[in-house]
Amino acid sequence: MKGNDLRLGLGVGAYRFFDTTEGGAGPAFQNHHGIKPLLSLSAQYPLPGGAVEAFIRVNRTFGSGLPQTQAFLVGISLPFTPRDPGMRRDAPAPRNPRGVPSDPDHELTIFLGRTILNSFESEATELLGATAIEYRRRLEGHFDVSIGYFDEGGLDSVRRDGIAPQIWFSQRSADGRWMIGFGAGPYFSRDFPAEDRRNAGSSVTIRTSTRYSMVIGRHIRGHWAGRLQWNRTLTRYHRDTDVLMVGLAYQW
Repeated sequence: MKGNDLRLGLGVGAYRFFDTTEGGAGPAFQNHHGIKPLLSLSAQYPLPGGAVEAFIRVNRTFGSGLPQTQAFLVGISLPFTPRDPGMRRDAPAPRNPRGVPSDPDHELTIFLGRTILNSFESEATELLGATAIEYRRRLEGHFDVSIGYFDEGGLDSVRRDGIAPQIWFSQRSADGRWMIGFGAGPYFSRDFPAEDRRNAGSSVTIRTSTRYSMVIGRHIRGHWAGRLQWNRTLTRYHRDTDVLMVGLAYQW
């Protein structure tokens, strides 16, 4: 084992959990959310060639109440900003490769996907039953902002559409072709009554929820890029959803 080939890590942070439980006297299920302390231990070691690293990680939650979880992960990692061996770790990465627009600040994306209700049955829309359009603006450093309109599709137990502004922490690869990001913000939605409530004359309800999102993108050609995005809506009325989407983005 040479010099700094093996890297060990210790991390402490917060674990945001989403838990679906039995409903008791109320609905058939309930969605509970919370935050617990999280402790992580990790080890990383480069595989032959040095471009890819193998890692092992153990995550353990602490604190009172349920859920208490422990996870053991094994995988490989690929550096998002590969550099020459002689370059310092904090040296700036090369930018603006041929075939990729020069640091586009604006992006408009059309999404199609599926909505899954966080219940014991995991009711879902048709494969392309959810739609969205989103505008993203790149800020300084690793931050973006976005605003999007989402139609979650037609589930009898949750029929929703609305506006979701978000702030993102994102990272782009050195060659500009890949990007990953995590976003969070409010979700202002119209909640349409379920089928049984529609028959009883119930009206549309305006609600404010929280939405978390993760995205991975790949430059295709010219101004065009592909997107895979996961959106989690957290509600106070036990109608949490996952919206899984694929999108086509135009950048300028």
